Amino acid sequence: MFVQLGGATRFEGPEQRWELPAGEVGLMPRGVPHAETPLDRATPYEITVACQGRSGFTLIRAHAPKDAAGAGPAGAGGRRITPLVVVSVPSERGRDAFRYLDEAERAWAGGERGPAGEVAVDLVRVFLRVVAEEARRAGPAARRFSPMVEAARAVVRSHLADPRLSVDWLAQAAGCSPDHLTRRFRAETGSSVVAWVTGERVALAQRLLAEGKYQVAEVGWACGFAQPSYFIRVFRARTGMTPLAWRRARAGAGLL
Repeated sequence: MFVQLGGATRFEGPEQRWELPAGEVGLMPRGVPHAETPLDRATPYEITVACQGRSGFTLIRAHAPKDAAGAGPAGAGGRRITPLVVVSVPSERGRDAFRYLDEAERAWAGGERGPAGEVAVDLVRVFLRVVAEEARRAGPAARRFSPMVEAARAVVRSHLADPRLSVDWLAQAAGCSPDHLTRRFRAETGSSVVAWVTGERVALAQRLLAEGKYQVAEVGWACGFAQPSYFIRVFRARTGMTPLAWRRARAGAGLL
């Protein structure tokens, strides 16, 4: 979910390109790889992004300074998108939020104009106002890590579906060398970049599997695993079970 606070964002997906102007809201269906280019218009570029993560969802408010040169996964136009604040929202609110967003996306994609679609749109509008204001109030003090590590973590959370995520890519977005990012990330978080990204992907996969609405391969694609066999192998290494066995175990325990 993208709330364009200033400027505009040019999106490039697998099949089309489009722009999101200031004052508008964009919904990106789960599992769709995309590139974002920040654009200044009548106002400077600024955006709030809500993306699903381990704790429910993460709210990222960001801008793109004119001197932030260098292309990255969140700034393919030559300027890096730099987080101003990163807020983790509790999982219960996150589940409700994404349920509303999924409903709205389905209604809009299907061209629905009836009461259900209108309710979904109203819910999203209210939700967007709340989370955008929460990001504004939070301020820079909400950072738990250095700006460089926060930038890398923010890019991961908003691009988990993209299988191209790598240490080099993240370092480019954070404005540092891969070696420097690797050292700082481990020192501040106690984990390697690769292990943390894998953990975020597996945690998201567990949440999607628990919802029961997606096939195993669809869950893998939505979490950045291009090949189902690789998804199964990584998931089993982390959890001790295949994705299907994990889902069945949850269902057998009455947890689905």
